[in-house]
Amino acid sequence: MLWTRPAPRQPAPGPPLLTAGGRRPPPRGQRRIEMSPHEMSLRPPRTLSRPPRPAGHRVALDYRRRTAVVEGRELRLTGREFELLAHLVGRPHQVHTRRQLLVSVWGPTCVGGGRTVDVHIARLRGKLGPGHRETIVTVRHVGYAYDPSRAAA
Repeated sequence: MLWTRPAPRQPAPGPPLLTAGGRRPPPRGQRRIEMSPHEMSLRPPRTLSRPPRPAGHRVALDYRRRTAVVEGRELRLTGREFELLAHLVGRPHQVHTRRQLLVSVWGPTCVGGGRTVDVHIARLRGKLGPGHRETIVTVRHVGYAYDPSRAAA
């Protein structure tokens, strides 16, 4: 069982604070997340109470509902597509190698290759639609980056 600190109004830099607890209720202002040790070793949970991105962003992510909205249009994303988009949008302008994306989104034990990432990026671009697919930039021979300034006006 894990406890997380209360969600701040603005997302805190870095991962959420996690502590292991016993059977007692969590301290006031914290909440309990049930998780097996195996699940914890594969991929730490993302905080579910992270607020949607501010209205100034054209891509709004709702981490609680695991949905993405582009210009008022809700995208129908798979779990992996949401994780991939959230990873890229959460770190704009940062170049991510295919291997980094595999480890971050699929987990460190993933046996897939770079083509797995390429296929998911292609599907994600298709779902983002015209005017927004360009926000996911291919960096040749390296990987991908998210550039919100490339969205059509």
